[in-house]
Amino acid sequence: MPRSIGRILYDPRVVADGREHFDPFWVVLACEPSILEDARAALETAEGIRLSRPRWGAHISIVSGEEPPRKERWGARDGELVEFSYELAPCSEGAFYWLAIACDELLDLREALGLPRDPRHPFHLTLGRRKERAGKPPE
Repeated sequence: MPRSIGRILYDPRVVADGREHFDPFWVVLACEPSILEDARAALETAEGIRLSRPRWGAHISIVSGEEPPRKERWGARDGELVEFSYELAPCSEGAFYWLAIACDELLDLREALGLPRDPRHPFHLTLGRRKERAGKPPE
């Protein structure tokens, strides 16, 4: 499995359509954009599809809107770099595509916040959702 490094970000915000969007209790690992772009380009070419872009760009969701029992730990390790491994072969379910991720350090962070060690959706780097073609919904 290839390896890369990302930065821990609490409460990420994004500006879309001129408005700032924020969802409470989110922690992401911001990743190197080239991982996302290379995998998306290869998948779109191989499958002849177009994908939407993930809200926060190249990222791994560590905490996904889950209020942590240990709120006093919120913000711990913010901005730190963490190494992770990722699969090159994309996974899919319905219209969604992603790369599987392995990183015990991110599981440790969830546990430190008092959350279940394993998230409800295993760690992944979202490639995107298949875009609808005119008159044809995604499968």
